[in-house]
Amino acid sequence: MRRNLARQLKAGGRSNRIPPRVLTEAFRLMPASQFLAQFGFTEDPFQSTNAGDEPLLEHYFVPPPYFASVLGDTSRPKSNVVLAPRGGGKTAQRVMIEKHSNSDPSFMCITYDTFDLPEGFKPEDATWAYHIAQVNRLLLMAILVTLETSDASIDSLTEQQKRFLKFGIERYLGTLSAADFQIAVDSLKNFGDRARDLWKQYGGVVAVIVTAAMHKFGLGDLRLPADMIKSLDESLRYQFKMFLGIITTLGFKSTYVLVDRVDELSVTSKNAEAVETFIDALITDLPTLEEQTIAFKFFLWDQIESSYLARGARADRVPIFKLNWQIGELSRMLSERLKAYSREAIKSINDLLCRDIDIDLHMLVCYFATGSPRDMIRICQAIVAEQTRMRVDDPCVTRIDMARSPSVQQHALLRVI
Repeated sequence: MRRNLARQLKAGGRSNRIPPRVLTEAFRLMPASQFLAQFGFTEDPFQSTNAGDEPLLEHYFVPPPYFASVLGDTSRPKSNVVLAPRGGGKTAQRVMIEKHSNSDPSFMCITYDTFDLPEGFKPEDATWAYHIAQVNRLLLMAILVTLETSDASIDSLTEQQKRFLKFGIERYLGTLSAADFQIAVDSLKNFGDRARDLWKQYGGVVAVIVTAAMHKFGLGDLRLPADMIKSLDESLRYQFKMFLGIITTLGFKSTYVLVDRVDELSVTSKNAEAVETFIDALITDLPTLEEQTIAFKFFLWDQIESSYLARGARADRVPIFKLNWQIGELSRMLSERLKAYSREAIKSINDLLCRDIDIDLHMLVCYFATGSPRDMIRICQAIVAEQTRMRVDDPCVTRIDMARSPSVQQHALLRVI
C-alpha cells in the first residue's frame, strides 16, 4: 500500500490525484481510546499517572499497611512523614485524605503543595517563618470560607478572636495577588466547589472579597490599637496558634496540613539535598508539629531520608512510614483500576491479549514495574501505544515487532510479548 502510494506521489500531476480512500488506508491510526473501547473501557485507564488528575482514584486505591496510621484519629491529631520513591504513590495517599475530609466534617483539611518562590529564591531561604507565614494564610482562608459557606457564625468567636481575625485579613489578604488568592482557595479540601464558587461570586477581585468579608462579619468597625498590631505582627507562632484556636471554635476537632510536591519545584527538582534543605525548618520543628490541634502530614521523596535523619529527625515523636509495594498489591491495584474504567468488564491486562499469546502479562507488568505504580501504568500505556501503532486492525494485543519498536528502549517488558 505504502509503496503504491509513494509511486503515486512521485508521479504527481492533477490526473494522478490520490483518492481519499488510499490516504485513509495508508495513514490511519487507531487511537488508544478506540482500541480500549472494544473491551468495554469508558475511558483510557492508562492516560494519567498523576493521582491528582484521576477522578476515579477512590475506586482502585490500595491503601498501604500503615495508611490508617497516617490518616489517624482526627480528635487526637499526630504529625507523620511518608517517604516513597517518585511515582510510588505519595500523592495518591494525600488525595485520599482530602477525599476523606469531604465526608468527615470533624477536621479541616488543607493541602500545602504550592510554595512562594520569589526571584532568586534558594532552598536555604525556606526558613520556619517562610513556611508558617504561608500556612497561616491558608488557615485564615479556611476560616473565612467556613464562615461564608457553613452554619458557623462569627458570633461564636470571642471579642479577642474577632479582633485577631480582622488583623489577619489585613495582614495576609490585603496585598495578596489574585493568582495567590486562587491558589489558597484551591488548597482548601473540605468544601468541594463551594470555595471556588465564593471566589467567582466576587469576580475574583481580592479587594472586593476582603471588603465584603469585613462588612459581612461586622469587623469593619473594630479598632485595633497600634501597639496591638505591632505585637501581633511580630509573632508568627502566636498567629499560628490563634488561627488554630478559631478553627476549633468553629467546630473542627483538628486541622490537617498535607505537605506534598516539595521535590517538584524549580529549586529542588532532581536534588534530594535541596529538597531536604527546603523543608527542613518545618519538618524538624517539634513545637509546630506537636501543636495540640494540628497534624502535618508530609509526603516526601525517599531520597531525603539520610539527610533528614542526620539533621535531627525525631522518628520517636514524628513517625516515619516507608512505602514499599509488594507484587500482590500492585496486581490488585492494576486489577481494580481496570475494573473501575471498564464497569467491571476487565479485571486483568491479560483480557486484552489475543488468544494465541500464552503469557501472564498482568503479573509480568507488575514485576517489571519494580515497586512503582507509576511505572506499572506507563508499561501498560506503552503496550497499548505500540499495539495501536504497529497493528491497526487487530482487536487485541498481538506479538509486537520488537526490531522496529521504539518503546523497547523504555520498557524491556515488551521484548517478551
